[in-house]
Amino acid sequence: MAHLCALYGQLEKCRKSKKKNKMKTTSNLKKIKLALCGLDGNAFSLMGAFSKQARKEGWAKEEIDLVIKDCMSGDYDHLLCILMEHCDEPDEDEDSD
Repeated sequence: MAHLCALYGQLEKCRKSKKKNKMKTTSNLKKIKLALCGLDGNAFSLMGAFSKQARKEGWAKEEIDLVIKDCMSGDYDHLLCILMEHCDEPDEDEDSD
């Protein structure tokens, strides 16, 4: 399995593809603080970690569901692109759970 941190280059490729194809995006939603590097790279594990953190940060169920639905609307690379668009690295001084 490819290391998740090596896949961050996919984000720019995904963004260019969305602009080119005028795909619907969920990028109008806010971001959560979640370090994707180091997480299990399994798609369901990643979506679970995203959902858990988004709930913790007070996102509405509808917002989370929209992102998860978008994640599942394409292949694995698409899922990574969507999650990376909605995640910021936590500050170093913040405690991680």
